[in-house]
Amino acid sequence: MDELIKNELADSTPVDVEGLNEILFPDVAFPITLQEIFTKMCEISPELYDHKSRKWQDSPNFRDSDQELPIAVFFEKICNLVRAVYAALGKKLPEEHRSWSADHRSRPLDEGVLARQPDIVGILIELRTTWACLRVDVQHKGTINAKDLVTTQLNDGGMNSLSSQDDRLFHVGIGMTGSLIFTTYFDRAGRLRSTSTDIHQEPLAFLRILLGLTFLDKRHLGYDSTILTSDEHPGVRFVIVAGRTYEILERLNKRPEIRGLGTVCWRCKTKIEDGKDLIVVIKNSWADRSREHTEDVYLKRAAEKHIQGVPTCIAYEVVMIDGRRISTSDIRSRLKQSAQFKNVEVRDLSRLVMNELCVPLENFATKSELLLALVDAVTAHKKLCEDADILHTDICDKNVMLTVADKSSRQLSRKGMLIDLNYARFMPYTRIESSKGQRSCPAFFKACELLSFPQLYEPAYYHDLESFTYVLMWICVCYNGPKGKRRENFSIMESEFGLWLDSHPRRAGGTKKDIMALRAADEPDPFVDFLKATFSPYFQDFMPCVYALRQAVMRSGPTRCTHDEFLGIL
Repeated sequence: MDELIKNELADSTPVDVEGLNEILFPDVAFPITLQEIFTKMCEISPELYDHKSRKWQDSPNFRDSDQELPIAVFFEKICNLVRAVYAALGKKLPEEHRSWSADHRSRPLDEGVLARQPDIVGILIELRTTWACLRVDVQHKGTINAKDLVTTQLNDGGMNSLSSQDDRLFHVGIGMTGSLIFTTYFDRAGRLRSTSTDIHQEPLAFLRILLGLTFLDKRHLGYDSTILTSDEHPGVRFVIVAGRTYEILERLNKRPEIRGLGTVCWRCKTKIEDGKDLIVVIKNSWADRSREHTEDVYLKRAAEKHIQGVPTCIAYEVVMIDGRRISTSDIRSRLKQSAQFKNVEVRDLSRLVMNELCVPLENFATKSELLLALVDAVTAHKKLCEDADILHTDICDKNVMLTVADKSSRQLSRKGMLIDLNYARFMPYTRIESSKGQRSCPAFFKACELLSFPQLYEPAYYHDLESFTYVLMWICVCYNGPKGKRRENFSIMESEFGLWLDSHPRRAGGTKKDIMALRAADEPDPFVDFLKATFSPYFQDFMPCVYALRQAVMRSGPTRCTHDEFLGIL
């Protein structure tokens, strides 16, 4: 997983970023200057800091290992003293009381997507400590040359926080190597790592980090202030899209990701003219600004052409605060090294309101429902291509869904839905400059040509048909029954398919091509044995269908597979 995160963050991880902490925790955000706070702390507790030796007294030996608990106690001691300073100067403390703890250093926290136990955590005492509510994580090593190792561990914290908390714009972690401290900033365009500060030698710089994360408003920790709460109804949240207020009822998805769309879908309700509740889905995602069009443009074109099987766009907007877009460029544009980021995509937070409520494809009730859902999705893809000149380009298991049937509906099976047109394009595609942001489609679902030679091949409809084949194969390999029944004692990474998930796209593409490539009639074909070795018992009878799809989608030249041929096989 470390390698996968490394590849996801590739070319977007500058280090020793000057001024990062000053932007994250600016002077104007503190009710008292850091110098005043430090001076008053030393007045209240004269033994706190030795100005001659420039060292915090009674501090842990940061160069020793296993110092998590003493460091947490040290952090708490300083913060409690600052609370006394606030009280002495008549300054209001923040409503949210954050504390530092090392109680969870020996086991991974719950509700994360990766098993990682932070050495120290910044938490709310009144809440159960999980990745879903953790404010900040800290990783410590005694040696000063362990910065890269600490950063790798903090990557897991960034992944867990951004994946588990649906109201995060960014996440800040603390790294410590000996007495040196630094911050890592994660958002949907990558990671920034600050310069290191010596806790003893630079007390004000250290206090900026510690007090910023403990006392400043939640927005300085990366929380989205456009998600509103109600004093009358604690725990109830709202968002406003295009002037209409929606109550968030539940989160529908949880996708492990740092860099990328960071898509969160909520089931929401709003009042309509007759006073009734309208149930909708709101998609909260980070759109790559370098793309030619936003998703709503494609959905509106599809609606104009009366295409079924894709979401209906009710409203769309780029989220703003004080007249400015919420964007990954907010912080990067203010840094001294802003020129370093010219090749990193800029992502804007957007919200799309849709009519259709869907569930993942693996929730099929019967095999026929699964196949018919794929037929619906491929038919929608065909109509997008032929009637609206739209190519999807991002076919994967997460983007082929089942609609939730209306209770009054008499349909025997749920319809398939093709969602997520963030990476779609109009045909013919003539844009000279390619977009900067990475695609969300995992290597498993990408066409062999696009994996192995992305510079040579432009995405085409037949590449998407190949991806539809991999969607069906994924279901047949990972599941052993309806309603999301996963295979027991099975790891796809340890199976023959594991090589298709290689973190290096070209290696993954080459391995996949070795299996998928067509053979001459007199040559042995390993594909059949491959299917027998990987398909779950429940889907053994799907092998002839998948074999026929493979024979169709892997043809090259003028006899490429067509939509109608693909649909006929299904």
